[in-house]
Amino acid sequence: MLVDAARRLGKDNRDFRVTIVGAGPQEQGLRAAIREAGLEARVTLAGALNQEQVRRLYGEADAFVLPSFAEGIPVVLMEAMASGVPCVTTRITGIPELIRSDDEGLLVAPSDAEALAAAIARLIDDPALRARIAAAARRRIDADFHLERNTARLGSLFARRLEALQ
Repeated sequence: MLVDAARRLGKDNRDFRVTIVGAGPQEQGLRAAIREAGLEARVTLAGALNQEQVRRLYGEADAFVLPSFAEGIPVVLMEAMASGVPCVTTRITGIPELIRSDDEGLLVAPSDAEALAAAIARLIDDPALRARIAAAARRRIDADFHLERNTARLGSLFARRLEALQ
């Protein structure tokens, strides 16, 4: 999906670069798709990276794209949002609980490479949109997915329940 979206962006003469992080059984197919689309100069397969390397990429990124077909609420998406990177992802399972489209990110239908390319293009073309979405995403993560605060809330809930049982 992302390679197809990148191919579409290239046809529109957009200025972009894509770094795909991860390793797995689809790597050879991705390499072939990148080569077939003539995107070797724009799309890099970084392979498996450690957390520090991923954090560095978040700091360098103008956007984070996760075109997934099956997820709960992806931690990698929350990490990107917390890092202040505007996100484009698919409207599946738990993701709309995390991201409201056009507020904390941009959501597209799964398997719609044209919509994915259009969403990425919106972020390329509109720096103010990137900034607004990134700020809203970070606020959302801080408000609803803050580990220490949520752990304290959960502990308080357990304490109240235990008191009620006594």
